[in-house]
Amino acid sequence: MTLRAYVITLLLQIPLFFYGQTNQQVDLPKYLTQDEVNMIQQGFSTQSQGQPVTFGGPNSCIGNCGDQAPGGCWCDANCVTYGDCCADYQTECAGGSGGSNWPLPSSFTVPGEFEEVQAVLIRWGWNTNQTKLYVDLSDAIQQEAEVWILVGSAADTNTIHNHMASYGKSLTNHKFLIAPTNSIWVRDYGPWGFYHGSNDSLAMVDMQYYASRPFDNAIPQFIADYMDIPIHTSSIYQEGGNLMVDGFGHAYHSSGSYDRNPGWTQQAVRDTLERILDLHGQTVVDRLLCDGGTGHIDMYAKLLDDYRILVTEYPSVVTASDRQRIEDNVAVFESQITTYNENLKVERIGMPRRNDGTYSTSCNQINNDARGFVNGLFVNNTYIMPAYSSAFSGDVAGDSAAVQRYRELLPGYNIVPIDARPLTTQGGAIHCITMQIPAENPVRFWHPPITDMQAFLPEFNILSQITNRSGIETATCYWRIKGSSSWNTIPLTDSAGYFTATIQNNFTVNDTIEYYLFARSNNQKEMTRPITAPDGFYTFYFDDNIVYEYDAAVTEIIEPSTAVCNDVINPIIEITNYGNRLLDSVQIVYGIAGSTQQMTWYGNLMPGSSTSVNLSQVNLPAVGDYTFTAYTSLPNGEIDENTSNDTMHLEFFKGLTVDLTVITDCWGDEVTWNFEDSLQQIVFSGGVYPNLAGGGTYLHSICLRAGCYTFNIFDGYGDGMHGSQYGSCNVDGDYYLLDNNGDLLFEMTAPNADYGYGTSHSFCIEDSDCSPSIYRTVSSGAWSNELNWESSCDGINFYPATAAPSSDEQVTVIIQNNHQITLDVLYNTASENEIFIESDASLSMADALSDFHFSTLDISGEMTMNHLNFLPTGDITVQNEGIYEHAVDGNSIPAISWEAGSVFLLSGIVNNSSTLNGINQQFSNFIINCNLDSGFDFYLDGTNTEVLQTLTLAGSGNGRIIQQSQELQTGSVHLIDGIYEKANNENILFVREDWITENALFIPANGEVIFNGSYSSNIISVYGETLNFNKLVLEKDGNSYNLIVTADIDILEMLLIESGKMYFEQSESKAGNVNIISSDSELILENGSVLEVSN
Repeated sequence: MTLRAYVITLLLQIPLFFYGQTNQQVDLPKYLTQDEVNMIQQGFSTQSQGQPVTFGGPNSCIGNCGDQAPGGCWCDANCVTYGDCCADYQTECAGGSGGSNWPLPSSFTVPGEFEEVQAVLIRWGWNTNQTKLYVDLSDAIQQEAEVWILVGSAADTNTIHNHMASYGKSLTNHKFLIAPTNSIWVRDYGPWGFYHGSNDSLAMVDMQYYASRPFDNAIPQFIADYMDIPIHTSSIYQEGGNLMVDGFGHAYHSSGSYDRNPGWTQQAVRDTLERILDLHGQTVVDRLLCDGGTGHIDMYAKLLDDYRILVTEYPSVVTASDRQRIEDNVAVFESQITTYNENLKVERIGMPRRNDGTYSTSCNQINNDARGFVNGLFVNNTYIMPAYSSAFSGDVAGDSAAVQRYRELLPGYNIVPIDARPLTTQGGAIHCITMQIPAENPVRFWHPPITDMQAFLPEFNILSQITNRSGIETATCYWRIKGSSSWNTIPLTDSAGYFTATIQNNFTVNDTIEYYLFARSNNQKEMTRPITAPDGFYTFYFDDNIVYEYDAAVTEIIEPSTAVCNDVINPIIEITNYGNRLLDSVQIVYGIAGSTQQMTWYGNLMPGSSTSVNLSQVNLPAVGDYTFTAYTSLPNGEIDENTSNDTMHLEFFKGLTVDLTVITDCWGDEVTWNFEDSLQQIVFSGGVYPNLAGGGTYLHSICLRAGCYTFNIFDGYGDGMHGSQYGSCNVDGDYYLLDNNGDLLFEMTAPNADYGYGTSHSFCIEDSDCSPSIYRTVSSGAWSNELNWESSCDGINFYPATAAPSSDEQVTVIIQNNHQITLDVLYNTASENEIFIESDASLSMADALSDFHFSTLDISGEMTMNHLNFLPTGDITVQNEGIYEHAVDGNSIPAISWEAGSVFLLSGIVNNSSTLNGINQQFSNFIINCNLDSGFDFYLDGTNTEVLQTLTLAGSGNGRIIQQSQELQTGSVHLIDGIYEKANNENILFVREDWITENALFIPANGEVIFNGSYSSNIISVYGETLNFNKLVLEKDGNSYNLIVTADIDILEMLLIESGKMYFEQSESKAGNVNIISSDSELILENGSVLEVSN
């Protein structure tokens, strides 16, 4: 096992994340009950400032904000943290966000539900008629992603396992999350994940749910804490069931969003959603009146992807007014413009029947059992849809037709129907009880798909943007003619910020074309578009008779040529009007990667006619390979009806000019020559000159890529150019080659110009003006070996490095995935290099010759400090899952920024240091795995040392890890092996979350352990050993946070409960004294637990 795999394994060994103990067994419906409405109204009209009101949750309160606010707001600053404030409290009373709140980044991306996910959150339903539904749902989810199951207590997990077993299934890919809740409708109160920053880091948005369900309202913060990611809380009331996003900044919701925020203007609602979801557009349609009481858009519409929406179609027998309202909303949907500048495509699906085979027709009938086929769930390659039949009842034929419809709409997906009848009478279905958690490290595609009927053309251009935090290593278009068992492959070329390719040749007007896109990131994440490829793919076919009104195409790139030796190009393209209207304008976007320009062409181009267009010059920053791309859009300001011919690209290179001079003897027609590159491909050739009595001189200026070549020159007669040996000729020939600076690269060396039938010369050319800006590894080994590196002047084109990166170049140095580099060079104090260690890469200082100086060091892989005398020096950041290992017996730890999920691994201490210099830092995860000598003690005594996540003792050899003279703050403590001693009562060990012991020994001596903070905690003994504490204190931030003890513990001096609730579950424990301070605190013994108190 690699070090990285070992460390991650240690961090994943905590089995459960606990938040509370109360299990709310009553499942409220999706809509507000009348009792809830009455409670809220009564509370708003009768309560004074800050007076507690119980809505089934802890610490619920409402009150006014001094004088009543203009909007009728009743709340105060003490209540805002519990989510019980009126919708306009923030703007009218608080004048801001109401307490601390993570600020939203300036830009971010909320992914669509159809994109990759790492998990799906559900809250198990306890109504007995829902058991099979939740068993089937959990099993379907876990085939594609983790299923995160919210439960009220640890005992519930056994019940769920038993439920699964009763249906012949088991949970194999899951997590139980213990937190109190009020209802099962996770979609409405769950968190919305989004990506931000250059690393596509995950964060969340929390929007308000019903104030009468405070437990549900607390779940987003709970999930963010569990994932250790930031969350922004907004005051807007918005259920997730009434919100869909396309992944590119456009949202769809109903007017129910306005109804949920009384006192707000409609513009304020839209502006708030725009800000907290980083939206660029919103489509708001009229809410339905007969949908189970919520007005949620997900009851009848669903985005299938970023260009299609599926909408329920009611049959003509339906008399409810919603039938016409849906059709009106369909007209709105059809007018919307997607991210691909095309109209949103509306697909339709039928209405489910009732159990007796008839349709619900009236508003009342539909309202009481709001069935629909669209309220389903995407989980990577699976789509889970609501069905309305079983082996014993229901409309089997209708369900079968709906399954077939989904298979047509979602090719390649595993379609899983689940009987949703236990939910629809409560106002929801499958989508309503699930919430996706976006994947880490996404590979995201923007791609206007070519689908359905197309005009027959000789080629079809593929355009895409593909992004990942590490960059894209390779991208490919796979295509085939329908019926073929094998795929053709075309590389997608990065050009002007787009990946482009052309599908061409080998098909006829009668063929159907299937294709999909594939990408692999630099950190080796692979993804396809569609996500189900190769089982699912895009399909298009042809019709010669299609006539488009607006269709402008790029049909030729006239300039540049494929070889350019200038610093600029002056592009010329040909555009053709394939539309049926006179073309008087078209927008043209063109350029190279990193340099995109735009212009609008104006003119008068008849249908079927072409014209050339001169574009403004484009600068070429450096020698290397380029792709020039041009594409058209908005002919006459209208949507282009055929985007398949909009784009064209040309690959070319900026090279270096070499000048070849050939001087012939009298027989020039015998002479030919060529240039071969390093792959022995002929890149240029010439020869066969006139026969002249006095010979001839010929100059050839040739544009070549930077690189190494072989020049071959031939003579057909076999005597070279030694003409003077014959009486009829008095001259010999010659040749030589000069580089772009006029320096000689080679010249003829054959005596008397007689090189026989041929000879060769090898040479290399490089850009003398180019200084590398980036180095990256190509293999593992020593830093000093240039063979392990390649370099680039422009960050695009890389060539084998002529030297290893040195300390004084001010360059970026990247140690790429899976490469292990050992530092063995001097790195001086003036170095401004930026160093990146990618995921699964490593850098060792074992052979360092000096301190390792740099401007910044970013560690996503592993950095091993294993030199006793030298240190890394500069700004160091360890990213999520990155590891900094101190592997020597002594030295010190440099100041480091530890990102959430990062790891400090202390492995090298044997007997040389009782306290490590520099240990006084705020770590994320701290792992100790040392082989201490017998009797040697290592002290965790750094001033202000803190571990935000987990302190892990994986081993201490024959010695001890001791905390003696300083306090230590930790998130969790995980003792796997070794000895940990808490030796001084004056310096406390604070634990915010969990204590887990395996084979390690904890010696409490006279020390004190305090469980504190705004988390619930656990004490677990994995192998059942009794755990000893001297003084154990529960000091939580309020009495809603618990300490759950499932181990047998022996508290020698005192158990002190100052605040919080302490549960013993199947525990046989002892305590010298027990002292419960707060009247609200509790000590609870459950499931046969025993606590023996001696004093």
